Amino acid sequence: MIQANEDSTTQDRGAEGAMPIRLSPAALRAVLDLRSASPDPAAALRLDLAGRGAGQFQYAFGLVDVADRDADDLALDQGEGLTLLVNRQALPDLEGTVIDYLQSNDLAGFRIENPNPLWRDPLAAAVQAVLDRDINPGLATHGGGVSLLGVDEDQAFVELWGGCQGCAAARMTLKLGIERQIRAALPQIRAVVDRTDHAGGANPYYRDEAGASPEFGSGAGSAEVGA
Repeated sequence: MIQANEDSTTQDRGAEGAMPIRLSPAALRAVLDLRSASPDPAAALRLDLAGRGAGQFQYAFGLVDVADRDADDLALDQGEGLTLLVNRQALPDLEGTVIDYLQSNDLAGFRIENPNPLWRDPLAAAVQAVLDRDINPGLATHGGGVSLLGVDEDQAFVELWGGCQGCAAARMTLKLGIERQIRAALPQIRAVVDRTDHAGGANPYYRDEAGASPEFGSGAGSAEVGA
């Protein structure tokens, strides 16, 4: 981690001089109000990509200590002393994003308007469609789901979450459910690789009598299935 300061905060801009990510005036005012009421009136705002699912990006968005700035972070000055931290590796998927704040009757909240495609790789986009259409609706009945982390040649990398993370039936779900349906729809995918930290599952749908998964035990899991 590096300490952010006035000299290290940059005005990173796109080819046409526009900020790659910006807050609308309403969003800026809302963040400043939240920051003034927080224990750290000098906090920065961080926007990260947390994943992809249901046809949209998932975000991690909130106030952080300015000392949490990483060496790979861009620090974007949003005005009025507010810095937005964004990881450089995520920038291609966030370029042109506008963070807005909407208020209607008793409802209020931030809206992130991202013009970028969910996946640039057509095969990854096709795998995502199978997850959204054929797999995640069923997993949701057990309080869980699966996210696509990426596709490398003929391998799809996934992560289970919610009730599927650390579940005693996770390996069966992966082999007989997720892998089978992906490969039936997309024969060019020959392997599905599980990158889930199953030891970190807080609320698995199935447990053995000892309270742990008999297949994954107490260690972090990484299982590969396929031809």
